Amino acid sequence: MTQIGFTTAAVLWLITGGLAYRAARRRDFTAHRDWMMRNYALTFLAVTARILVPLLLLVQTPFRGAEATGDLATSMIPIGQTLVWIVNLVVVETVIGRRRQAVTRPAAGR
Repeated sequence: MTQIGFTTAAVLWLITGGLAYRAARRRDFTAHRDWMMRNYALTFLAVTARILVPLLLLVQTPFRGAEATGDLATSMIPIGQTLVWIVNLVVVETVIGRRRQAVTRPAAGR
């Protein structure tokens, strides 16, 4: 599962980087910024994994007990490492969507 998650993230990283480059060459800097945000979210997956995986373990410890943490870590690490780039992309897509809404919304009082 870890290999599939990392391979998918790596392919998406190359694609988002290429699309960002293409948007910049077209001088579409808004699209370039959006694609680079997605690219950065994929780049940042290792950092997010180091935060998310321990949090997932901590949340489950009261239900499974501290002695099962080692076995739990073995099963949670692949899930967490696959989940982090998805979480990062969801956060970035939310930020991009909110920014677009703010741009298209008419200013109050005009």
